[in-house]
Amino acid sequence: MQGCISLMSTVRRHYASPLLIALAGVAFLVSQTAITRILHRGDAVLMLMTLQTTCDPTVFRAVMSSLSEAQLAALLGHFRFDFLHPLWYGSFALLLLAWLFERNQLARRFDSLLWGAPLMAALDVLENLVQLPLMRGSLAATRLPVAFAAVCATLKWCLAACLFVLSAALILRLITTGKKAGRTQ
Repeated sequence: MQGCISLMSTVRRHYASPLLIALAGVAFLVSQTAITRILHRGDAVLMLMTLQTTCDPTVFRAVMSSLSEAQLAALLGHFRFDFLHPLWYGSFALLLLAWLFERNQLARRFDSLLWGAPLMAALDVLENLVQLPLMRGSLAATRLPVAFAAVCATLKWCLAACLFVLSAALILRLITTGKKAGRTQ
């Protein structure tokens, strides 16, 4: 466990710079924009959210059979970006949080919380590895793969919400305490 914490401490000390945060943020925004455009053009955003979060294979199959050609093309097309997307948002979340930990002078014992960012990204990749063959029809939409993908997606979204709240709280703490660059004013 100590090795895991020290890895995140290294990220916190050496890689959480505004430049790297900005680069990861730009990559994340470009990727998110591309995915959003594909899904919106195909009117598939709601369908994707339903497919991601249902544990019921009957619901999954019903949604898949109700899709128009444009919706199916959009769902399948978004994967061109969605397999790399977790790398961009995971890096952004990790670097931003590590920087906020450093600026807020949080004790190193909290560094294990930084693992939430790569875990969130890994869950997204696992979800995609199951969702793509389910949507293509090369994997049967049975209870186990549908539920596995939905659990991965749900945990990913829960982690994203927790990391967002943590980031917002740390930003608010910086603003209210007047800390800049790790020093108290």
